[in-house]
Amino acid sequence: MKTSIRNIPAKLGLLFGALVLISGVAAAQIFPAFASPADVQSSVPFVNYGVSAVQAPNGLYSTALLATYTIQDNLLGYSVMPDGLTPAYSGGAGSGLPNIDCDAPTPSTCAATVTVFNGVIYIAYADASTRGLDIVTATPVSGNVGYQFQLVQQFNSVQLTTSPGVAVFNNQLIYIYGTSSVSGINNAFFETTFDGTNWTQPSDANLGANNPNLRIASASQPALAVLNGTLHMCTQQNNSSHNLFLYYSPDGVTWYPSVGQYGEDSSLQVGGGATMVAIGNTLVLANQQNNSNHALFIFSSTDGVNWTAQEYSGIKVGATPAIALFNGDVSLAFQTNNATTLSTDIAAQ
Repeated sequence: MKTSIRNIPAKLGLLFGALVLISGVAAAQIFPAFASPADVQSSVPFVNYGVSAVQAPNGLYSTALLATYTIQDNLLGYSVMPDGLTPAYSGGAGSGLPNIDCDAPTPSTCAATVTVFNGVIYIAYADASTRGLDIVTATPVSGNVGYQFQLVQQFNSVQLTTSPGVAVFNNQLIYIYGTSSVSGINNAFFETTFDGTNWTQPSDANLGANNPNLRIASASQPALAVLNGTLHMCTQQNNSSHNLFLYYSPDGVTWYPSVGQYGEDSSLQVGGGATMVAIGNTLVLANQQNNSNHALFIFSSTDGVNWTAQEYSGIKVGATPAIALFNGDVSLAFQTNNATTLSTDIAAQ
């Protein structure tokens, strides 16, 4: 279902937009008007974990929304949506790739995150055998809706405890993910980058660079997005409190807390892994509600510091949802809360 985004309060139904005052200037908080997602039965068995999505080149439709996820037997699966909403194809990427690490005790590594860098589609996930970082490319097949997949990089010097968050920033492809242990801290973040030619080895993201006693960690996939020339990251607290933690980086290398000494916003909670996009001058973060309702929760901020949250009570999310820009609109794709189907929606800007 295609609906709309408004930057003024709606008189009825969901609050589509709200005005907040920041430093004396009125700024619009954006909440996409997702209303009635369509359940799309995948042609392959769908697993109860996160979805990632990006607008990508396609051999048949020129461009399409490409969603990636895990299917039966921990294989990489994907759906192609030429209208950003309805899959023209859903299937597996093939058995020649490494399986995805989806077995206990690390189900938080089950998502395969997808993005486009320099015109190339990159998919990253935790390896089922080594729990290292696997990087796969997807190449459009001329005249065909499907893709050819190739493993291009493996990093086995780390063991992932979360699926990787991803962003393109400062002419680099940037991955950040939780690892098994750094200085005795479980789920501490590591970072891997690619400039189009060279990959950096996994290294401590050192999110506590301004505090040598601080190492930021999370047991869930972090969300990354660029706003006004700054890279922002949001993630779930690394304990049962699940508070929202916020960071920013001016260069993609050195990170700082966006709020307070440690980046914690104790007024907001995150239910698990998250994804984020910048819509104009606003960051929009999507995640699962932090309780048994599992409703879609959207957080909105114009500066990465002050956030407003909204519950979409009619949309139930089974795991990390994907939110992505598509031809000027905003697409949503997620595993439904019954663990059997892929749901999609699109909201016009």
